[in-house]
Amino acid sequence: MDRLTILFLLLLNLEAGAQINLPSRNAMRDSFTAGTYRSASGQFVVHGPPPRDRYYGEAFNDTKVDWVRLEPALLAVTCERVKKAVLTTLGITLDQWRDTIAVHLHPAAGLGDTVAIAVIRDRNRWNYEVEMPDVLERSEVVAAIVHAMLIEMANRETERAAEIPAWLVQGMARELIGGSTIDLVVEPPNKGRMSARTRNFAAELTKRDGYWVDPLTQAHDQLSTMPVATLDELFWPTPAQAAGSAAGGFGASAQLLLHGLLTVDNGRPDMVAFIRTLARHYNWQLSFFPAFQAHFASQLELEKWWALQAVTFTGRNLRQLWSPEESAKRVTEGVRVAVEVRTSTNELPLLSQLTLQAIIRDWDFARQQAVVQVKLNELILLRTRVDSTVAPVVDGYREALESYLKKEEKDSVTPMGKAMRRPGVDEDGREAIRELDLLDAHLKEYLRKPTAVTVSR
Repeated sequence: MDRLTILFLLLLNLEAGAQINLPSRNAMRDSFTAGTYRSASGQFVVHGPPPRDRYYGEAFNDTKVDWVRLEPALLAVTCERVKKAVLTTLGITLDQWRDTIAVHLHPAAGLGDTVAIAVIRDRNRWNYEVEMPDVLERSEVVAAIVHAMLIEMANRETERAAEIPAWLVQGMARELIGGSTIDLVVEPPNKGRMSARTRNFAAELTKRDGYWVDPLTQAHDQLSTMPVATLDELFWPTPAQAAGSAAGGFGASAQLLLHGLLTVDNGRPDMVAFIRTLARHYNWQLSFFPAFQAHFASQLELEKWWALQAVTFTGRNLRQLWSPEESAKRVTEGVRVAVEVRTSTNELPLLSQLTLQAIIRDWDFARQQAVVQVKLNELILLRTRVDSTVAPVVDGYREALESYLKKEEKDSVTPMGKAMRRPGVDEDGREAIRELDLLDAHLKEYLRKPTAVTVSR
């Protein structure tokens, strides 16, 4: 057994625990005799010809396209890496897969060779068959595995196959690639002309000059030169866009949409609920709004949210974001109000910091209104610089203040159209104070342990 074969076996057994059925010596002579390799969890079974020397031609060595060579043994490891990344992204800790996904590799016929996924109902179970060429663009490999996984998740409780929206498949694939600190697609090391390229496609989360690289950096670079797709374009894509083969900002916009939905309050459980109810309806939109009803009561509310996401995202310089810790500190300072306090008429004023809760509690509404509006504008600017893990807290402050202003403006107007001085704090004010106290507590918790913040309101 040569050193290369030993390396493959160590990778499969130590990292993925794949079950390996080595082809016989006679089968090795036949390049079209398939070997079978099972992933660690057992959900993926990969069939394909054993590794062989190939010549791919100049087209497959184009450095502008991230082609990868696929071999069945290593593809089993790739499937498991993508599977774990999907579960982590959705916040799923217990893997409850039911049906296996068979992946069949075949020699690539040319640049136009694509992936095909067959979903077949056989008695009381589903069969999933993925036909994949052995030379494919890296993002398409991840997207194919993601697509098959999402269909299997959606079909577990139903007898009809679910429709998986293209924005979900492409958005998830790009989110996994951009957010992974390892290369999800495992390639054979230094074998053939294509392996001379050693570029790692994954965007590692590394500290650079005091800032952090955001997983959405590639999407931001693309959307800085082209418009963000509208919801209509994302929800009803062209066949080329749905297949991921069209030029333009569809894929980047799909990732932005998915990322935004995952980071809203309770976003991950809502996304899981959305996926698991897809098969109940012929139109996936009928599953979307019930799953995210706490955030979007109507299509109009979703349109407003998406417009804000697009504006704030394209205005951000993701290469110059504050670190998570610095972001939390800046937000803590940003929600305080600087005021001058005099202890006596003859003393110089002292600078003091008041909380927004104190402003709501102690000031009349006319003075509050001016200060709160200034803070809302500052929060919008902060949102463009903070790390993505702290961004939900900034959104929480903005939503709490906007809701408070809207309610008070309605309740605090006299018949003459002038704002009244309120003698005390009403129920709207007490509710706003409770929400702001909770957000302050989230920031303190984050500063103690800088991890992703889950905002509950």
